Amino acid sequence: MSPELIKDHFMRKNGQFAFARWGRPIATVGFGIEDNSLLVLKEAVEVVLGLANHAMTDTDPEIGSNLMFFFLRSGKS
Repeated sequence: MSPELIKDHFMRKNGQFAFARWGRPIATVGFGIEDNSLLVLKEAVEVVLGLANHAMTDTDPEIGSNLMFFFLRSGKS
């Protein structure tokens, strides 16, 4: 794949970036996960955000959380 072909997947026709960018610190929450695993998840997200030079916080002032993870054992009920 060429850089131009990859770029086409991430840009709108008007040249704007097609995906959301966080302007505020990331506030992560995990559902369907035990407390000790939640700590590992949050630490992993914090490491990735550190590599991206982006901040992390406990809560988003507008919506509480702005990055949610859902864990399910099975798709069947």
